[in-house]
Amino acid sequence: MIIMLLLIISNICQSCNNLNKTNNNNYNVSIHQNSNLPKTLDLNIQFVFPKYIYDSKDDLSRPGGQSYLKYYNINNVDDVYKICKTWDKKSEVGMPLVGKIFSPYFLCKAIGSDLEDQKKYDFFVGYCLNNDKFVDFLYFIKTFFYHFRLDEGYTGKSSEGKDPYGSDFFANSYASVIDTAKFFYYTKETLPTYFIDKKNIPDLYDKIPGILKKPFDKNISITYDTIQNAAFELPHDFDCYGFDFVGFYTDPEFKSEGVNYIDNDFITAYDIINNNIIIITLYAKFKSNRTYVE
Repeated sequence: MIIMLLLIISNICQSCNNLNKTNNNNYNVSIHQNSNLPKTLDLNIQFVFPKYIYDSKDDLSRPGGQSYLKYYNINNVDDVYKICKTWDKKSEVGMPLVGKIFSPYFLCKAIGSDLEDQKKYDFFVGYCLNNDKFVDFLYFIKTFFYHFRLDEGYTGKSSEGKDPYGSDFFANSYASVIDTAKFFYYTKETLPTYFIDKKNIPDLYDKIPGILKKPFDKNISITYDTIQNAAFELPHDFDCYGFDFVGFYTDPEFKSEGVNYIDNDFITAYDIINNNIIIITLYAKFKSNRTYVE
């Protein structure tokens, strides 16, 4: 009886030790036998990022729709992108064309107003604000415009031949949309020297909200060894001004548990195996760490 009791206690202790090993992510313990997984699997992991997170400034500048402004020889979105990247100061090509085409639709002229006020008007800026599109960028470009016009010497007293409302983003739609295009035209390195000397604009190029400091490959493929089951750790160290990375999830509403790594348990639960190839879609969640200031 005593011997049997000791054996039972010994088995219980051994079971507890095994449980602790499992809970401590001992990935070398394979579940290959009880899950019928192949020895290796080709995993294609597709990362879906929020619409407000971009790989680069160029990625941010590309619109998502079609434009058919035949009169200006604009037949598609690439034509729009082309004129925004062209600037011949001696002709009407590029920036002046941007102002002529888009300023009637960009924002409502309302000197001294703010972005919140633009929600009342049926213009591009108001549409974006009401539909949660480019919101962080619009607050950013308003600040950029203020310093850009001030530092280039356009804003000042009318008695000095300058415009007292020159830095007001809502005073002139033509100026606002052109200088928005100039933001994309220039880089921190190609700015005119007077901007570099005053430092305001170069500093803002390092603080573009939603731009990843390092572009991220959103589609990766790996061969996973289910026998070793070493767990493939997902990336988590994203440097993105204005936003903190929260985690990856298997659903776009982020109602599932966060996913930190891919292992046999995850693959079995995911349960989509076709010819030993698994396509895994993960949704990235970010949260804003910025406070809007008008």
